[in-house]
Amino acid sequence: METQNILHLALIIVLIAGTIFAWYNSAKEIGLISSQGACGISATMAGIPICVWGAIFFTIALILAFARWLVKS
Repeated sequence: METQNILHLALIIVLIAGTIFAWYNSAKEIGLISSQGACGISATMAGIPICVWGAIFFTIALILAFARWLVKS
């Protein structure tokens, strides 16, 4: 495996972990998962919690990284 492929694979792994973490925190923030530390929605943009926006953008980045991996191969 060449260096670029290794780096791209590492990027995809980090994006998968970040996406899972972001969606988990978003679910806690909007109340889909009950937790002791949930303090409610603190900041919103266009009526959507900031953490949900982060999860959406992490997901988009993950899809683009996968698309680039498929096109490059």
